[in-house]
Amino acid sequence: IDGLVSFHPDSLTDNNYIPPVRITKIVKENEKFSQQLNVHTPEIHLSHYDYSLTIEFSALDFTDPSRNRYSYQMKGISDQWIEIGTRRFVPFTNLRPGHYTFRVIGTNSDGVWNREGATLDITIHPPWWRSTAAYVVYLVLIIILIVAIIKLRERNLVREKRVLEEKISERTVEIASKNRSLEQQKDELNELNAMKDTFFSILAHDLKNPFSSLYALSELVVENYEQMEEEERLTSMRKIKQSSEHIYNLLENLLTWSRTQRGDIAYSPETFKLTTLVEINMNLHRVPAEKKGIQLLSDLPENTEAFGDREMISTVLRNLINNAVKYSHKGGEIGVEIAGEDGFWEVSVRDNGTGISKENIGKIFRIDAKYKSPGTEGEKGTGLGLILCKDFVEKNGGRIWCESEEDQGTRFFFTIPKGPS
Repeated sequence: IDGLVSFHPDSLTDNNYIPPVRITKIVKENEKFSQQLNVHTPEIHLSHYDYSLTIEFSALDFTDPSRNRYSYQMKGISDQWIEIGTRRFVPFTNLRPGHYTFRVIGTNSDGVWNREGATLDITIHPPWWRSTAAYVVYLVLIIILIVAIIKLRERNLVREKRVLEEKISERTVEIASKNRSLEQQKDELNELNAMKDTFFSILAHDLKNPFSSLYALSELVVENYEQMEEEERLTSMRKIKQSSEHIYNLLENLLTWSRTQRGDIAYSPETFKLTTLVEINMNLHRVPAEKKGIQLLSDLPENTEAFGDREMISTVLRNLINNAVKYSHKGGEIGVEIAGEDGFWEVSVRDNGTGISKENIGKIFRIDAKYKSPGTEGEKGTGLGLILCKDFVEKNGGRIWCESEEDQGTRFFFTIPKGPS
């Protein structure tokens, strides 16, 4: 009555079609827009106001679209892949200014994955007061202020000396005493001038190399852009990005150091668990350590309540562990230990990497003799990290020192009070 339905079971096959994955729409907060993306280098630029957005995408298999599944990754936030089932969009909120790479992969209705997926480069530009140009202006203003202060001190010293010479006949004893004071101040001023000159020469040298590289690469790209292959263009842009990042990191560390010298960074002590802070900073470096095959080991007692500025101590730990990873060879080992002594915790970070010569150990905490060396895989540093560590440890009432031998590894120590003094 209802007709006849027939089929051949051997005609039923799996859907092996690998569907293309496309990013279909980007939705910003309070505003919607669609953008036609270049298949090879999709990219969008947003301002710091666009900190919330939703990315929509689709796997182009229409056999049964409701069964298509997806997984995404947002580099810049996390390198992990996150499966979201059949949902075709991902929202992001409170994105900081910076560079992110969004990747999405998808399946057809029978679960066959397209592992290549689609990629979207997202650049969120910082506000003008946090741009590189603004930091350069801040730096120039700081240098002008330092020079002005030194010149003012020199002028005051000359004036004082002239007054003393005019009264030499009636105040011989007092003049002799003041002359000794002036000589001492003059020595201090000469030492400050020598330190200033050395610091400026080091800073100029550190800025010159990455700026020269940045200028040469950008000139090469501009003059030969049409003749360059796509891979050559990408390689040049990566090198330009690396030079820019190095300059940015140097300026950021320099500004942080100058803020500590002026007392602009507030010291906010509190009681916190030192073990927890160590574990957090070790976890931050597990990915780069695993890439070099380095083991991160720890010997941490349970009850390690310390008293100090949590953010400053976190910066110290982050710098020391980062240096240990940078200067360790592949397959190396890094250990973090905490031991108690009279009223203080002693934290040590050790590695079995390249080590530091006895001659250079005396330079690593000095701003006027900044010591830098590349990591085992050519990693670059700013040379200011350990100087910041010394300032932060001393602000917290502790001390920091280093034990090392060339090719035998390095061990950094620092102390922090167990409680308020």
